[in-house]
Parts: sequence; C-alpha cells; structure tokens
Amino acid sequence: MNGIEIIVDKQTYFITNEAIRAFEPQNINVQFRGTPRNFTGVSVIAVFESLGVSLEGVTRGVVTGDATGYTQPFTVGELMDSTQFHFAFAEEGTPLDSIMSVFAHDDRPTRSVRGVSAIRLLGGEEDKATCGLLDNEFVIIRGASSQRVTMDELIAIGFEDFVTNIPTGDGTIRHFAGVRLTNILARHKISIKGATTLTTTSHGATFSAVWNVDPDLEHIFIATAENGEVLSPHSGPFFGIAQHKGSNFNPRNLQSITIN
Repeated sequence: MNGIEIIVDKQTYFITNEAIRAFEPQNINVQFRGTPRNFTGVSVIAVFESLGVSLEGVTRGVVTGDATGYTQPFTVGELMDSTQFHFAFAEEGTPLDSIMSVFAHDDRPTRSVRGVSAIRLLGGEEDKATCGLLDNEFVIIRGASSQRVTMDELIAIGFEDFVTNIPTGDGTIRHFAGVRLTNILARHKISIKGATTLTTTSHGATFSAVWNVDPDLEHIFIATAENGEVLSPHSGPFFGIAQHKGSNFNPRNLQSITIN
C-alpha cells in the first residue's frame, strides 16, 4: 500500500506517499538516543487539515507500521501541536524508502514508526469506559457499549497453556497461561459482526496495538501467568498476546480492547 490510512471511527481517509512528499518541506531536528538527526517532512496536523479529517472528540491515537506491525500511541496534545508530530520523507537530504512518523519532544525521548501504514484516532467512548477501572479489570468496548471483565470471570471460563515468540532478542519461546479472547466475547455475547480491527491499550495509553479481526482474533489471549508464575503487578495482572506474533504484541497492564 503506497500510502497511509487515517481511521476515525467508521470513517477512513487515505493519502498517498507521493502526496505527502509534495507538501512544503519542514526541517525536523531531533535527538535520537542522544544523537542529533535531521529529517525533512510535514506536520501530521497539516496533512489532516488537507484531508478534512474531523478531530471532534479525539483524545488519543495509535500509529501502525506496515512491515513489522509495530505500533506507537500518541496523545491529542502531540497531535494538535504542529511542532511535535511529523511525517518524515527524507533524512539528511536523502529520501526515505517509506514514510516515517517522528514524535519530537522537549521533555521526552524522540519516538518513531518506520513505514507508516495507518493512524487510528480514538476518542470519548474509550475514555468514559475506562474511568474507574480496578486493578483486576479491563474493559471491552464496542461502539457506545462496554463490558468490564474481571479476573473472576476469566477463572470461570478456564485457562489454557500456550506458547508464543514474543521478541526477547534471542528468539526464546515463552510459555503463558491465559483465556482466549473469543471465549470472553462469547461469554458476554459481544458481537464482532462488521468489525475489522481491535485496538488494545495499556493503562495510561503507554502502549497500544492494532489487530485485524481476520485472521488475528482466533489467536489472541488474555494472559495471567508466565511459566506458572502469576504476572507481576506492573504487568496487569493482564497481558494481552497474539499467539505466534513475532513483532507486534499487546501491552502489559492491559486496560482496554476496542472493537471497530
């Protein structure tokens, strides 16, 4: 796909990489891990304005890369500040093979996603649904409806063991116990009819991931233990995982699963 999708609820906008490169260029000077780097690009908000993207009710979002499925969440503040969030199409004057997102901050390390394929904007329903969640709960959001899921409910459904190749740097296979997401949806009679994606977010929106309903749904688990040990507090107690996904995995400290 030679371009980027911008998805807001059920509305999808599209812009080609060539159209992004045709914008009036800006210099983007950032520090990547202490190393100065210079990109050429355009602010994302300028691209959105050119497409007529509606930002009404938007509070946050997530960028997805095309080759690896890597994702990066962002806040509405980052989105609305034209000096922070850019599409880069060249570095040090040399054109990039694909469009790269660059989040430039004064107070946080620079972040990026290579080969951007999609940006999903999220809003009010997610924020209302997650308000007041307890430590042993996460929420499933479908349109204006939401359902909180507790550890007791997962115990009632029953756990199964599974393995996955979450990247560890040495290719180690990891062993978890968890509950299939399809079983949770069935218990709560949550329909996925017409849905194409699931967006998962950790507490504080520190990490997000976007999954395709087909074929990913059948392989997604909510994990509660690894190697027989209950996950440590910073991990949730929930850790959403797509089995056998090597490069894109759900957040620790799972807060929400939004079905669109």
